Amino acid sequence: MAVDLSKRSGDATVSLLKHLTTAQASGHDLGEVTAQVVLVFDHSASMQSFYDRGEVQELTERVLGLSLPLDDDGTIQVFPFDDQAYDPFTVDANTYPDVIDRWRRGDVVASPPARRRFFGGRITSNTATRPRPMGGTDYAPVIDAVVSFAKSEGMLRSGQPPVFVLFQTDGGTSRPAAAQQRLTDAAKLPIFWQFLGLGSHTSFLSVLDDLPGRVVDNVGLTSVPSVNGTDPVEFYDRVTEEFVTKWIPAARAAGILKDRS
Repeated sequence: MAVDLSKRSGDATVSLLKHLTTAQASGHDLGEVTAQVVLVFDHSASMQSFYDRGEVQELTERVLGLSLPLDDDGTIQVFPFDDQAYDPFTVDANTYPDVIDRWRRGDVVASPPARRRFFGGRITSNTATRPRPMGGTDYAPVIDAVVSFAKSEGMLRSGQPPVFVLFQTDGGTSRPAAAQQRLTDAAKLPIFWQFLGLGSHTSFLSVLDDLPGRVVDNVGLTSVPSVNGTDPVEFYDRVTEEFVTKWIPAARAAGILKDRS
């Protein structure tokens, strides 16, 4: 059954307005907050039960609902990963139903950037009913993929809205030092990485949430045992709070984020 995206959008708006009020009370008048929304989701083998319960589909629908009040075009770019980064694809109000199962069957078209050579631009089409194999967990390739895509698409140009990445995983990465270095390097970019730890094996994310040596703190962390079991308003409250109340003011003060002219 299709979800009511207008209800999701309304829930997200309530949370965003709440955080804007908090920021204003702290002396930060942020005006209108917009963002280019990206979803990264974990396709490692340990995620199987979350796919079986529809948790990743639910997450995709919630992030799409968040994009409606935040993103001008009402779409999200979606980056699956396990021990590799898969080609990204676009989700919008017309394509979201069953999109995760369709992607796992190979029935979703990848999103080639306008000027890109990075992903090869292939279109995936496969009518097989068996889902694609699930791999290990390595954050570094997909962090690289998101940054490369954002650069190639002009998403990081001065005056553009920041990129808000909701990065879902259920466990640590096979190369922790590589993930830490990439996020440290990315702190100078107008990208905020909101990690969502799903399940009970996400302790490594607390390391990423407290990395030293960054221009600004560009990482947020929320952990929940289940997306399905988390109230939507609470979900939006938790995944947007640090982005609105802390990162945007800090990124503006550091000159990383500039308002549209």
